[in-house]
Amino acid sequence: MVECNNCHREVPEYANFCPFCGSKKYITPILSLSERDEFLTNIINSQFMKGTLPAYLISGASIASHVNTPFIDIASKDFQEYSSRIGTELSQKIREGEQAVIKYDKEVQRRTRATRITTLIGATNTTFQAKKEAKLFLEENRRIIMELFNPCENEIEFTSKIASLAALFRAQIRPLKKLIQDPGDRGSIRIIEKWLQDSNIEYDSSMIETWLNIVSLRNMAPIHHTDPIELKRILDYFGIPMRFPLDYSSLWDSILNKFLISLEQWQEILNNL
Repeated sequence: MVECNNCHREVPEYANFCPFCGSKKYITPILSLSERDEFLTNIINSQFMKGTLPAYLISGASIASHVNTPFIDIASKDFQEYSSRIGTELSQKIREGEQAVIKYDKEVQRRTRATRITTLIGATNTTFQAKKEAKLFLEENRRIIMELFNPCENEIEFTSKIASLAALFRAQIRPLKKLIQDPGDRGSIRIIEKWLQDSNIEYDSSMIETWLNIVSLRNMAPIHHTDPIELKRILDYFGIPMRFPLDYSSLWDSILNKFLISLEQWQEILNNL
């Protein structure tokens, strides 16, 4: 016998549809009691239950502690909508099997990271504006929100995603230029670097390097037409091997992981001003 995932009744294993509700889909084998107990134990002890889910709930809860900005508002609404479905969706994934739970775990991990990134962008902009009357990130580019939440599968998607991410650094340059003397033609990232140096503010150079490499990747897209030496340098920084076709999924994940770390470093700098 197998179980219909629509009405949850037992139907013959050879059935092409459920005779009770008529569903032709979602008919999965019924686990034995020992198999079910082993599977549920693995789920309960999984990264999802012990790490991913708590991290997502914490990242969402932190939104409320900040003044609303365009990005924080989007992150808050997404969290409220998505978190209300987690219990139902996880229950369904458990019924579908271990691979479905693993895939769902990765989805929630992406959402946790995306929620944290969008919240930090809004929070650091608010803090920087309050203390120095300037913003580093352009929050009008709301397209990046969807790029953060969705996985990257190929070069076309990567080109779109890296362009949106790099566009964050296109906030108004005039308020930033007031932070230093003789800003010249420096872009926003180099202005921040010079301001930190002139102000004797301690910072991790990897923060600036991450931001510069994101912009560099944007400028060299499509990647297969670019300077191989410069590309290898950037790929090495993000821990991705130089071979084609590139693993765009891993590259995008690495970029966002490092970008999140850089935002946490930037937040700490601003909080200590």
